[in-house]
Amino acid sequence: MAKNAPSLTRIYQFVFGLALVLLSFRTVQIMMRGSTKNARQVAAFVIAAAVVLWLDKLYWLVLPLSMALNLKIPGVPFDSKELGCVALFGMHFVRTCLHRDPAAPWNRHMMTAVPLFLWICVIWATNPVGMRILGSESMGGRFYLKILLSFLAMTSLSSIRIGEAECRLVFRTLVFGAFLSVALTLLHPSSFNLGADEFSETNSRYYLLVFLIPYYLLWARYSMKEVLSSIWLFGACGILSMALVVSGKRNATAAIGLYPFYRALLTRRHRMLTLGIAAVAFVFISIMVGLDGHYIRLPRSSHRTLALVFPKYRDRTMEGYQDSFRSIVHGYAKDIIREHPWVGRQGFKIDAETIYWMATSGRSFEGTFYGHAYTGNWHGAFYAYAADFGIPCLCFYLLFLFSMLHRVFLLCRRIQPGSFTERAFLFYALMIMHSAVIMFTSGHSSHTSETAMLTYGMILAIENGLKNDGETSLAQ
Repeated sequence: MAKNAPSLTRIYQFVFGLALVLLSFRTVQIMMRGSTKNARQVAAFVIAAAVVLWLDKLYWLVLPLSMALNLKIPGVPFDSKELGCVALFGMHFVRTCLHRDPAAPWNRHMMTAVPLFLWICVIWATNPVGMRILGSESMGGRFYLKILLSFLAMTSLSSIRIGEAECRLVFRTLVFGAFLSVALTLLHPSSFNLGADEFSETNSRYYLLVFLIPYYLLWARYSMKEVLSSIWLFGACGILSMALVVSGKRNATAAIGLYPFYRALLTRRHRMLTLGIAAVAFVFISIMVGLDGHYIRLPRSSHRTLALVFPKYRDRTMEGYQDSFRSIVHGYAKDIIREHPWVGRQGFKIDAETIYWMATSGRSFEGTFYGHAYTGNWHGAFYAYAADFGIPCLCFYLLFLFSMLHRVFLLCRRIQPGSFTERAFLFYALMIMHSAVIMFTSGHSSHTSETAMLTYGMILAIENGLKNDGETSLAQ
């Protein structure tokens, strides 16, 4: 730390005082116009700035909190993860310039993310799209902004050291954010709008996906043996699993069965026990399916998931239609890849001709999915990167994904079992493993890049902490 570095306390006081003055001035203007939208934006900015300044050297905790919340603030054009990235990179940049944080050298383990980022930048440069009108949340330049912010946040995280004490704060922050997100979601009136017909009932229960992060945290914290030895943990696991099955999202249901396997594979503990419990769970589900329609009635929203394994449900999804929209959207992607293998559809730019085609071609059953295709919602990261940016971009993503998995398996052997470092590490490591498994059925070239870069950045920060902590335990 430089001796002549400016006092951060004085700087914080100045920034926060200036923000309060601006907020007061802006509030008066808005009250005179009779609008509250801009007032919420300014208030959200000031509150976020105050939280970051209050955290001081632990400012990077805003990212775990924003990832656990993953909420959209009313009246604010950014979601919580984007705000977290801006706060993290901005604060890291300021502290580095003021010599409060050391200017760490480039982390060589980030090199595999650079080709992916640069290729996307080249595609944007050849087909630029802005942030207004068509560059909104669902299409256009907003997707490029997500990738840029997540890459900058990853570079900041790669130079931060998160040791055992900090990992304790990370895990507790994740727990707080997850349960706050659950509370806010369940208190929202639209969460319980079940609808009248079968299709509405199926889609209206997607709000139950809010239980996914608590389920991830449970398996990051406890092993299979610990879950089975406690009636409370076993009951909590059962409740979370049932909520995710009822949500109707297949990838969430896949996480129920796969996360225990990920943990057993990564930690090399309780592998046979996990296999045995999986067999018992499958038998139990088979019995419930056999009784469905005769003695019990399973929620309609669970049929989309059960149709993957049990044929009796395959003709009951989507109001009688077979749930084949993924194959339809993947077919659109394959057509684009065959026609433009090097650059795909050249990013997220959407012109007037495309909008006209979408508006006039949505009358058939297949036409209802054109909107998914042309907003990049390819329902599979494997197709998304190739269709949006070309086959080279897909290769760069696979290289980045392989390097993340390789790093995760190497680091897991160095972490002391039962420590908070292991718990925080497993939360992010298991997310990386799951993204690799579901890359053919879920994923978006922007959202997947955002999650992968932020998750890998936290992994690298934890690795930096291992270099200094005396808690590491090299496996023999």
